[in-house]
Amino acid sequence: MEGPYPIDEASKAGPYIGVYLLSSDGEAVEYVGRSDTDLGREIRQTATSRFTGIEYFWCEYSSSEMQAYKRECELYHEYEPHLNEVHPAVPPGTSWRCPDPDCEWASLGGLKAAKYDVPRLAEGKYLKLLYELFDRAGLLAVDERGLRTRFCPSCELKAMCVREDTDAKLSPLCLDEVATAVLAGDA
Repeated sequence: MEGPYPIDEASKAGPYIGVYLLSSDGEAVEYVGRSDTDLGREIRQTATSRFTGIEYFWCEYSSSEMQAYKRECELYHEYEPHLNEVHPAVPPGTSWRCPDPDCEWASLGGLKAAKYDVPRLAEGKYLKLLYELFDRAGLLAVDERGLRTRFCPSCELKAMCVREDTDAKLSPLCLDEVATAVLAGDA
């Protein structure tokens, strides 16, 4: 993390993907944010239009939107900044999860609700959609061994599987992760 820099130098951060911290005194972190397009503009805009008294920033560049989101989550949990009213938002159109396994945004809350509180009609339609998706991707013949070698190593739900004692076992969490990989074109 580079900084602290005076807020009037925010444009020097440039049009890159990255994360940033804001502070009024250059010591205490008061806000954690990210930009998926233009870090310099996002820092300047957030510091001047949303808050008063912000005088300093730190920044860190990211190689992708996903990396920026995950780093923002890590910083959010590390600093617990008082100006952040809610957990960092997942970019639209993604199903990324917070890397902190103790965080409800690590998908435990969302997946548990999806896993246990879904009306049976919706559940049936979801399973039919997954069947058709996996059939088109040629994945219906993948067994647990294939799942472990093909998907488990890069699965974002690994921490949840370990916690729920379903690591390297076929579970409802696998359906979500494999569907995400297929839809992203990674399977």
